[in-house]
Amino acid sequence: MARRKSAALKVHKDEGPTGASLDAKLYEGTIPEALSYTLSEEKSDPEDMHPPKKKMRRHEKTGPVASPVGAEEGYPGGVSAAAAAVRPRTRAHATISSTAAVCSRKRDQTDAAVTASEGPERKRVALKEKNPNPSSSDIHSTDLHRSFPHKSKLKQNAETSNLKDDAAAAPQSGSVVDKGTSLLQESFAVGGPVYRALKELLPQKDFRELLELVEEDAAQGVADLVTKKNCWSPELLDSFRGSELRLLDLSTPSSSPSEILVPNKPPTLILRSLYRQDQFAALATLSLRNTQLLNNDLSLLMLLTSLADLDISNTGLGVHSLHHIVCHHRTLVQLNLSHNQGMDDDCRVPLAALPNLVRIYLRGTNISMPGLRRLVTGALPGNCRLLSLPNHCIAYLNDRESHYSMDIPDSYAQDPWKLENMNLSELKKNLELHAKVNSGIPLTGSKSELFSRLNSILRNRLADTRIVKMLGREERQV
Repeated sequence: MARRKSAALKVHKDEGPTGASLDAKLYEGTIPEALSYTLSEEKSDPEDMHPPKKKMRRHEKTGPVASPVGAEEGYPGGVSAAAAAVRPRTRAHATISSTAAVCSRKRDQTDAAVTASEGPERKRVALKEKNPNPSSSDIHSTDLHRSFPHKSKLKQNAETSNLKDDAAAAPQSGSVVDKGTSLLQESFAVGGPVYRALKELLPQKDFRELLELVEEDAAQGVADLVTKKNCWSPELLDSFRGSELRLLDLSTPSSSPSEILVPNKPPTLILRSLYRQDQFAALATLSLRNTQLLNNDLSLLMLLTSLADLDISNTGLGVHSLHHIVCHHRTLVQLNLSHNQGMDDDCRVPLAALPNLVRIYLRGTNISMPGLRRLVTGALPGNCRLLSLPNHCIAYLNDRESHYSMDIPDSYAQDPWKLENMNLSELKKNLELHAKVNSGIPLTGSKSELFSRLNSILRNRLADTRIVKMLGREERQV
């Protein structure tokens, strides 16, 4: 196979002017044209399967360009930028490159349009020279209303509607309500729903007294008068929001067993008005006595951050309702659970979570005597007072002399934690002392049985003594 002839690029340099003469002509306004090159094909081997390559040959010089702008119009003689890039790195070429750079800067400053010598005509958009250190005057704000006309209209419409709503909500200068009027006084405005309802319910004398208290903004006096007349409603309770109300009595008047009292408003609706954040922050005493409630109704009281005294006597609540008041463990000091049969021995668990409780009422509950002992020894604080107890517990405490010996000599055991080292005869001797007052105590059995029996008697004796002490009574009188 014949050896293939390779096509090569041959670059021929024309003898150009020196750098000194070129600079002189540059300042005179005439720049000699750069070396012009043309591409020509060389014949290759007929058997060569590769396409022919082009060869650079020297072209004749063209005349000088009259001005730098004219020099940038194009490469004469069909010379491309790729051909100019492979010129020999000579002194003349370096001088011409610097001259081309000067012309390029002048072209950028004059925003000249450059077109290529071959191919279709292209327009070059002139760009303004970028300022490396822009100032505030060079920064222009974008008009969003022109860029996004659809969003701008929506925003303008929203702003216009907000202005209309604010104008409608703002009080007029000649209105009856001024900036110093409280919510309670606004609710009792003449012609309002609260005003009309109370005017129909109350006698004229009481209604006039109520209006005088409202005019003085005496929230506590208004609440006491409404409680006295038993005319609470959710709308009326809402008018006390933000006031300094400290005592609220929502109890229902007691009635005879044969009389069924139906409330005007469901208690849940009234309690729902108290479920407002920071609206009854000063409320410390709340009474719901004789009001039939559900266990979950007490959850509506969790936002009363200052609640210290709660009366839920005769409300039909059970043990599960007490779990909703554990959130008041820091403030609650008094609790009335009287006359709720649903309160049994299991109430010890939620009551143990109230460490600041100092007074509790348990009359009418279903708490047994063993449950009461566990309550006072392991759940209630040591300084808590038992202000009332179930009747069967009181009867047991008044008759405890018949259950075990009240007076124990020093030679007998009084501490249940010191029985472990006693033998069988000593255990039996101590049991005989208590069997003198209670014949129901058996004296026979194994050592473990006698130990368990004596330990239970002494523990009950200590717990009963603690109950009597928490009642604030004398040792022998409950």
